[in-house]
Amino acid sequence: MLILLLPLLSLFNFSTPHSAPIELKGYFRCRESLIEGTQDALVCYAPTQGGCNAGRVILAYERRHSQAGRKPMFDIADTVQVRVSAQRRAVAIARCTAGGKSRQYFVVFDATATGARPHLSHIVQAWGVNTKGRLTPVAVKTIQCANEDFSSN
Repeated sequence: MLILLLPLLSLFNFSTPHSAPIELKGYFRCRESLIEGTQDALVCYAPTQGGCNAGRVILAYERRHSQAGRKPMFDIADTVQVRVSAQRRAVAIARCTAGGKSRQYFVVFDATATGARPHLSHIVQAWGVNTKGRLTPVAVKTIQCANEDFSSN
């Protein structure tokens, strides 16, 4: 009887296909930040070092898969592509407050308008990591981000 049920049980054994890992071999790591309270990271990549400030950049959410106390090893879980230009749009990994929560976000902002202010102004786009480990857009009207380059001295 068990032998007759095995083929039937195999029909109900559905396995979810695993997506191929995202790899950015040869890309330059422009900036990166560990996400507070986790072992995961936000990383900005570009095809070349010069591309970090002008051209297409790839914003990546990376999950740590190595154990604490060992050499950190990460897998890219999700990416978003954006264009930046040295004269106008810049990208940052900034500490921001949105919806009453403070954490790190990817932020694209107007670099010419920020200047010497404690907060980034003229934010054009922003992304945070949701509970499913995906980069999701954040409404720019509801976000306030610290300008890490600002110094009151």
